[in-house]
Amino acid sequence: RVLFRSEVIQSAAEKYAPNILCNYLYVLASEFNLFYQKHKIVGNESEAFRVALTDMVGGTLQQGLTLLGIKSPEKM
Repeated sequence: RVLFRSEVIQSAAEKYAPNILCNYLYVLASEFNLFYQKHKIVGNESEAFRVALTDMVGGTLQQGLTLLGIKSPEKM
């Protein structure tokens, strides 16, 4: 079962287990990295969707890192 971001945060908080959030962020970053390697983001007929997806993944990673007390980079 894939947990949604809010479920991951709730589970990590209830169990006092930040590793749950860490694992979620690691898997999300890994999966997005595979997507990024295989698919062109800009200059594609699906550009709007892919840019929006990239923005959402970036925001999720940034929010998760903030919850863990880790400052995220401005750019990568």
